[in-house]
Amino acid sequence: MPAFSICSYRWSRCSRSWSSPGAGAAAAPKDEPRVGVLLGIVLLLGYNVWAFLVFVKGLTPGKKLLGIRVIKEDGTSPGFFTMLIRELMGKPISALVLFLGFLWILFDRDKQGWHDKLMSTYVVE
Repeated sequence: MPAFSICSYRWSRCSRSWSSPGAGAAAAPKDEPRVGVLLGIVLLLGYNVWAFLVFVKGLTPGKKLLGIRVIKEDGTSPGFFTMLIRELMGKPISALVLFLGFLWILFDRDKQGWHDKLMSTYVVE
């Protein structure tokens, strides 16, 4: 047996004997996985709330950190649903053929990727 398994077995046996004498080789406590799942749910929920708040302003979490934002052709903020469609549908389309939709930005006169052209948006500082 690897050393980690031996140590973990001994530790679990010792901890059980302290909490419930005579319990023998019972299974590990069942609360441990629940704590991890609960923490994961809380972090995911917090990220989604933050992403929603920045999407409303025409930002993504990465754009917020870099100080850039997305605007519509008329200069207004694109709103949540425009950003959602741009991110969830437009970016996979841009990546579909060897990331050509992203490379398009380098050669386009307006510096728009396919996802920007699809939703009529621009990225500005």
